[in-house]
Amino acid sequence: MSASLKVRFAQANDSLLYKCATYLDPRFKGNGFGGGELCVVKAEIARRGESLAPPPPERDENEPPKAKKPRPDSEDSIWGLMGDLAPSSSKESVAEAEEAAELGGEMERYDSTKVVSDRRKDPGEWWAERKAEFPLLSKVALFYAALLPSSVPSEQLFSSAGLLYSDRRKRLGAEKAAQLLFLHKNLPVTGFFS
Repeated sequence: MSASLKVRFAQANDSLLYKCATYLDPRFKGNGFGGGELCVVKAEIARRGESLAPPPPERDENEPPKAKKPRPDSEDSIWGLMGDLAPSSSKESVAEAEEAAELGGEMERYDSTKVVSDRRKDPGEWWAERKAEFPLLSKVALFYAALLPSSVPSEQLFSSAGLLYSDRRKRLGAEKAAQLLFLHKNLPVTGFFS
C-alpha cells in the first residue's frame, strides 16, 4: 500500500498548489519545506491574496476628472526630466503595497502559531474561527481548502457505475442506476449490514 501511495503522489512534491495547501493547513504548516521552497510558497500565497482582494472602487462617471496640478519644475530642467523617469505612486499601488505588507504580517503571525496536534481537526473550521485574526490569509486558505485533494472518490463512483451496467443490465434506467449507486455508497456508512 505504501508503494502505491508513493507512486500516486510522487509528483505532489513538485506541485506548487499542493505546497500552498499544505502550508495553509494548520495541522502541517511548513513541515517538510526547505527555506527556499517556503519562500516560493509564501510568494505564491501573496500573489493569490492580491488576486482575491476586492477591486479598487470605481470612479463615478458623473464625477468630473480631477484637474492636474501644474508642475513646479519646468520640463526643460533636469529635475523635471528626473520626475518623468521616476515611477509615480498612485493610491492604488500604495493600497496594494499596504495590503501585501498586511498579508506578510499575517503570514508571520500564522508562522508563530502552534501546529494543530489533532490531525482530525478540519482546517476550514480552524480558519473560520480565526477569520478576525487573519482576515486576508483566511480568504486565501479557504480558497486552497476548497480544492479537492484527490480524485479517488469520483474514480470509485465511476468504477461502481461501470460494474452496475453490464451486458445483462443494458435496459437499466438512469434513475434506478442512481438509486443503486446511492445505496452502494451509503449503506456501508450507516452500518446497515453489521
